[in-house]
Amino acid sequence: MDFAEQLKKLRNKRQLSLDRLAQELNQKYDSHISKSMLSRWEHGGDIQMSYVRILADFFQIPPALIIDDPASQNWQEFYQEFQQLNPGQQEKVVQFAKNLRADNKDEFAAHRRQNGSVEVYGAVSAGTGQYLSEPKPESEAFDGPIPDYDFAVRVSGDSMLPLFSDQELIFVKKTTAVRSGQIVIANYDQQAYVKKYIDDKAGRRLVSLNANYPDLPIEAGHEVSLLGVVIL
Repeated sequence: MDFAEQLKKLRNKRQLSLDRLAQELNQKYDSHISKSMLSRWEHGGDIQMSYVRILADFFQIPPALIIDDPASQNWQEFYQEFQQLNPGQQEKVVQFAKNLRADNKDEFAAHRRQNGSVEVYGAVSAGTGQYLSEPKPESEAFDGPIPDYDFAVRVSGDSMLPLFSDQELIFVKKTTAVRSGQIVIANYDQQAYVKKYIDDKAGRRLVSLNANYPDLPIEAGHEVSLLGVVIL
């Protein structure tokens, strides 16, 4: 289920009109969300991550259930099962998760120490494209949890703001099987990009989150290959 469908489903489940949802969001978060903005999002329009977080908090679900990403299917399955439990059972699940986190704390810390550096294959452009041609990766120190990834790259440019900033390090899983709404690394006319992949009635394209940048259509006349999905 993509973002537009998910938002409409959540709104209807609360029995909220677009006007009422906008009012409640603005009252609770001091935001400036209009009925037209909500309508545009429900029809597939792009949304900034700051609004995704507001919606996720309002509906009391993880952001992964609002916007499609590699973890969303797991979150969806867990959330559906969790909702079927009574309050006492839900509390047991929460406590079990806390216990697992406590048990894994030392193991996780050791994992971070063992993986204090990552192999970075150059940069991908968030703007106008650049070559991803490093023959060998460069090892860089990284202070933070490292996911199960295939390669890491740096973002160059601002077209994926507010999700990714210039020079931010991102981790990628290699795959050519991507879903509409996922953030991907793509080779577009011999230049490497990080973009949002969209496949809808308007066609396939690579989209920037920063509205100042045009879409990159995936059509005849352009050489396009998808290299992987961004996981962190």
